[in-house]
Amino acid sequence: MLKLTPTDVKDPVYSSPNEGSIFMQVKFAEFPDYLPFNATPDDPMDYGRELYYNAQAGMYGPVGPYVPPPPLEPQPNQPAVTGAQTL
Repeated sequence: MLKLTPTDVKDPVYSSPNEGSIFMQVKFAEFPDYLPFNATPDDPMDYGRELYYNAQAGMYGPVGPYVPPPPLEPQPNQPAVTGAQTL
């Protein structure tokens, strides 16, 4: 696995209602730009777990609250599904 070296973090926000994951923008030494990253306490990589716990501790500023996605609207060309379908 590729070992990445985080050098900066910005915009942490909880990405689950139980606060079990934190989405953030991470600058890694190995890449020129910030990359989206979802950190969890059980990430398989050490740096992922470290990013999660550091964010929870406020090292990257306050973690924004979880915002649920808007409900999906039915698409006009999508047929409604009712009951079992057979081919």
